[in-house]
Amino acid sequence: MNGSQDQSEQSPITNVLAVVCVTDVERARGWYERALGRPVDREPMEGCLEWQLGDGGGLQVIADPEHAGHGMVTLGVDDIDAHVAVLRGRGLEVDGTHEGDMPEGATIRIAQLRDPDGNLVTFGEEPQTRPDSHQRTKAD
Repeated sequence: MNGSQDQSEQSPITNVLAVVCVTDVERARGWYERALGRPVDREPMEGCLEWQLGDGGGLQVIADPEHAGHGMVTLGVDDIDAHVAVLRGRGLEVDGTHEGDMPEGATIRIAQLRDPDGNLVTFGEEPQTRPDSHQRTKAD
C-alpha cells in the first residue's frame, strides 16, 4: 500500500485488539483489572483475558512466557492528571506524567507504568494544540 490511497475509502477492519504477553495470567488479571478499572470482559480461550475498550478496540492479555515483558500498549484517557490519581489510588506505581511536542503544533501528555512482567503501559491524553503553534514555521 502507498500513502496516496483515497482517504474517503473505508477500511474493512472493524476491530483492533492489542495483545500483551505475560508469564502468569492470574497475576496479570489483578493488575490489569486495577489498571483498567474493571473486571475482564471475557476469556475467549484458556490463558487469554480480554477487555473491550471503546468502539472497536480491545486489549488481550495472554499467557506466553517466552514473549512476556517486551510489550507496549497505549490507552487514551480524557484527563491524564485525574487518571494518574485514580491509578495511584488503586495502588499502582506510576512513573509521573510527561509532556512532549508533536508535529504540527500539538502537545501530548502521557503517564507510564509497567505491569508485573515489565510490559510498558502508557496512558495518554488526546494531543492538544499549543497556544504558540500558529507562530511556528518550518524554519523554526
